[in-house]
Amino acid sequence: MSARKPADWTTAAAYIIVTRIFLVIAAAVFLIRLWITGGDVSCVFSPDPALCTAVKSVR
Repeated sequence: MSARKPADWTTAAAYIIVTRIFLVIAAAVFLIRLWITGGDVSCVFSPDPALCTAVKSVR
């Protein structure tokens, strides 16, 4: 007898589903922020992307 229990496939499937949901949400947030900045990738990760874009357009 082995001391280790084989992994249950439902646990692995749950991890895969949760990971995919997280990636979809992260991609959606990134694309929304990219849309707000008008495609300016350098402003996507700023705390306020609209303000970053406005300040960059004044310069």
